Amino acid sequence: MTVDLSKVPTPIPIDANAKGIQTSYNNMKSGNSSVVTANTAVPLASSFTQAKKIDIYNASASTIYVGDSTVTATPANGIPIYPAQTYSFGVTDLSLVYVNCATSGSAFSWNVFW
Repeated sequence: MTVDLSKVPTPIPIDANAKGIQTSYNNMKSGNSSVVTANTAVPLASSFTQAKKIDIYNASASTIYVGDSTVTATPANGIPIYPAQTYSFGVTDLSLVYVNCATSGSAFSWNVFW
């Protein structure tokens, strides 16, 4: 079989300075909390806390919302995490992440990696 190299697509050049997606971490910390008062954003940390990735698990029967300090549940303006689901994302500072819910006492847990 002969391959006509003129018909093989040119590969996309790779940036040697680009950083790939990190899949292993040296440290992990776990925690849990709840939205004590409905529609009141709860920070995951009160001050700078180093992070690279976070998993947030919704341990409640209501949808929780993740976002910055302005996240609300009614009207919802964050990323929804439905009951018994986990949402993972990259973040550099845990204190920038807030959780909110329309139901008081909604529990969630998290794992942070760095």
